[in-house]
Amino acid sequence: MYLVFDIGGTFIKHAVMDSAGTIISKAKRPTPKKSLNDLLTCLFSAIEPLKKQIKGIAVSCPGMVDTKKGMISYGGLVPCLHEVNLAETLENKFGISAAVENDGKCAALAELWLGSVKHAGNAVVLVLGSGVGGGIIIGGELYRGSHLLAGEVSYIMNQF
Repeated sequence: MYLVFDIGGTFIKHAVMDSAGTIISKAKRPTPKKSLNDLLTCLFSAIEPLKKQIKGIAVSCPGMVDTKKGMISYGGLVPCLHEVNLAETLENKFGISAAVENDGKCAALAELWLGSVKHAGNAVVLVLGSGVGGGIIIGGELYRGSHLLAGEVSYIMNQF
């Protein structure tokens, strides 16, 4: 089993899933946006009762995410995520492997894995929620771009 989080501008949604993508259970709670401590407490309280049952943690969040370093920059609608290495924080606290990715890119990966672009070689996926996000699939792979922002459109919205 895996614990997956979607940190959004309004809610943090989380689900326990199996390796086939089947949702076993799910819940949501309001997103604490201003305090990193409050946001981490929210995540930790969801992980703690499940830590012996899960093999990994996946986090979808706003902002520019360097998946190699685990660093989040410019947390979008959740500014307390700026310059946070969330994967490292979760791994150090629970001893469970963790991965973090931009929410728009996660949506594109999910659609490529089990959704509407499963058989498409190239696609653009847009997410319209509290914010706007996106991901680009080229040749059946997620394209991140040279600055890790390919497909991201939320920064355009901040300019108006």
